[in-house]
This record gives sequence, structure tokens and C-alpha cells, in this order.
Amino acid sequence: MNSDTLIAIIAIVAPFLFAGWVINTSIKSKERKRRSKETHEEQRLKSDRELEDGIMDLARRIENLEIILRNSKNNKGKE
Repeated sequence: MNSDTLIAIIAIVAPFLFAGWVINTSIKSKERKRRSKETHEEQRLKSDRELEDGIMDLARRIENLEIILRNSKNNKGKE
């Protein structure tokens, strides 16, 4: 194979290799962004669940306090 043939082959193959590299890099970038977005969404959902659990716990505590206050009033009225 002489140098002219080798240069011609490289001239033909190089743009395809570059295009393949660009496409591969683009796909990896999009996957990375998607994973980042999914992770952010998972963290937001986890935070929402924790907030919901905290609100439900607070509601139970308020109900318990209301029961204690009612019982306290009933006991004072009987005395």
C-alpha cells in the first residue's frame, strides 16, 4: 500500500470516526443528564414523602392532645 492510498483511506474514514465520537459523546451526555434529573426527582419525591410523614405525625399528635384535653375537662367536671 503506498502513501497516497493510505492518505485517501484516512481522509475517508476520519470524518466517520469523528461523527461516531460526536454521537457517542452526545448520547453519554444525555444519559448523564437524564440520570441527574432522575436522581433529582427521586430526592424531591423522598423529601415530599418525609414531609408527608412529618405532617401525618403532627396530625396524630394534635389528635392525641385533643383527646387528653377532653379527658382532662371531663375529669375536672366530675370532681
